[in-house]
Amino acid sequence: AAMSWRALLSHSVREVRLHFDGSADSGQYALRWLRRNYRDTKRLNPSLPILVREAPNVRPVMYARYAYGHERSFDLADLDEQAIDERLRMLGDFGRSFPPAPAPATAPDVTSAAAPPESQWCWRPDEH
Repeated sequence: AAMSWRALLSHSVREVRLHFDGSADSGQYALRWLRRNYRDTKRLNPSLPILVREAPNVRPVMYARYAYGHERSFDLADLDEQAIDERLRMLGDFGRSFPPAPAPATAPDVTSAAAPPESQWCWRPDEH
């Protein structure tokens, strides 16, 4: 059941952003959650941008961006990993309340452009 909702995130959420201070006590659960859940979440939602912003003196917050520019966020301070997972599920559920966005216009073919190596754009749990 846990994986079923996670696999549907990209159907309702356009982007997930996680801001936290990995060296602060308040950011430790967020960092631990990322280490344990980032790869599976990304594997199940390869087209969903999951942006990680680690910076000093930042409260841990999870943001979700939806169609039509809507956003919603949750403060993650003092939440354990299970509670953070529940907030992500809630953000996904909230996104399903919006009408579907129109299909994007056809983009120009960029398949010939060289993509940066994965190490330059992918957050890696083993590096933190």
